[in-house]
Amino acid sequence: AWIHDPRCKLCGKPLESPVRELCQDCKARRYSFQSGRSLWLYEKKAKQMTLDYKYKNKREYTDFFVDEMIRNYGGWIRGNRIGLIVPVPLNKKKKRERGYNQAELLAARLGKELGMETAPKGLIRQRYTSPQKQLGPTERRHNLEKSIQAGRLPEKVDHVLLIDDIYTTGATVEACAKALIKAGAKDVYFLTLCIGHGG
Repeated sequence: AWIHDPRCKLCGKPLESPVRELCQDCKARRYSFQSGRSLWLYEKKAKQMTLDYKYKNKREYTDFFVDEMIRNYGGWIRGNRIGLIVPVPLNKKKKRERGYNQAELLAARLGKELGMETAPKGLIRQRYTSPQKQLGPTERRHNLEKSIQAGRLPEKVDHVLLIDDIYTTGATVEACAKALIKAGAKDVYFLTLCIGHGG
């Protein structure tokens, strides 16, 4: 389930053909982020571990996940001159129900290990939204409109790394990237644990 080349040059989804540059999603629409990477395909063991981490309080997975992020993409992160790490936000109601935001855990640990600044409240989710997994691509985008906004960010923000657990259609990452760019970020990248197939 590890992600290897060939992969989409934008979102990093694995591709079946080595001559293709973009997956179907990235060919169909433009995104605000520069590019992204993920550790695993969202299937089998990786999928189960990610869901347990997200919903079953398996916070002890954080160190393993971050170690793998650094081992696989530490060079990529530094090569993109990342100056700030920002987790994808969770609505306050959902965070109370779950007890934590898994993206915050990942971002905090990654920033500590790489010696990079993190902004746990760099983005805020203004209103409660329906779970993205229950919606289609168009509904996902509408679901996030005006929901995610910039929060507490440093005065100068150039190259930002977004952290989340799962990348599916890109709607959440896109909403976050737009909010960060509107707040002054120059380039936005993302890193997640899992991602879907690119075709």
